[in-house]
Amino acid sequence: MADEIKVESAPVAPVAAPAPEPTKAYTEAEIGAIVARKEGAAVEKVLKELGLPSVDDAKKNLAALKAWQDSQKTEAEKAAAAAKEATDKLSAAEARALAAELKADSLAAGIDPKKIDRAVKIIATYDGKTSADKVASFLAENPEFKANGKPEEFGGPVKNQNVDAKAAAAEEVKKAFGLK
Repeated sequence: MADEIKVESAPVAPVAAPAPEPTKAYTEAEIGAIVARKEGAAVEKVLKELGLPSVDDAKKNLAALKAWQDSQKTEAEKAAAAAKEATDKLSAAEARALAAELKADSLAAGIDPKKIDRAVKIIATYDGKTSADKVASFLAENPEFKANGKPEEFGGPVKNQNVDAKAAAAEEVKKAFGLK
């Protein structure tokens, strides 16, 4: 036979959950002050690690370093840097000139002025000997960009819209007489 063990338990009193601590609401000014304090401490720590007393001193030292680096460059390096800068400026000017030419040709071809900027970006990706060729091939593929001379339809009937009886009657009269 198996021995039976009886365990008697005393009634357990329910444990009350600890009351949540009230949360503190901060104002924007208080949050800004906390952030500024933290940022200032972080900047001071970095400056101290670098051995610099202030941000102004760091800026002066950086300017002096750049001046020293420039003085160490050879004439060939200076010329190469100037040539690269000139090439970059030339490339930017050519891109602006191409965009202006494409825009002019696009407007001349009848592309809707409201859609011209988007069209020019797309046209620039097309192959062609001239910008007029690019515009023509673009319009062949995308006729919706062509201005049709009519203003765009705006608005229209809305579901469950109450129609004014006088306006409805006027429309019926116009239809009856073939007016528009």
